[in-house]
Amino acid sequence: MALESEIYPLSEINNIEINIYDLDGKLQLSSSPPLMSDQTPSVSPLFLEQIEKNGEMSVEEKSPTNEDLLLSSYSYIYNLDRTP
Repeated sequence: MALESEIYPLSEINNIEINIYDLDGKLQLSSSPPLMSDQTPSVSPLFLEQIEKNGEMSVEEKSPTNEDLLLSSYSYIYNLDRTP
C-alpha cells in the first residue's frame, strides 16, 4: 500500500501519530505499530456522525498517561471523484 510507506516518515518528521480508519471507524493503518493488535481502537459512532455532518472534527483531551493536552483531528480522505 502506497499510503503505508508515506505515513511513517510523515509521522517521524512531524512528531505526530497518524491513524487511518475506514468509514465504519475501524483502524486500518497506524504509524504506531503497537496499535495494530487485538485491542485495536476505533472511532466512536458519535464522532463518525460529526465528521459526516461537518466533513471534519477536532477533539482536545488530556493524555491518559500524564497531564499533557492532546489534539486529535479527524477528516475524510477523498478520492479523485471527491468520494470519501
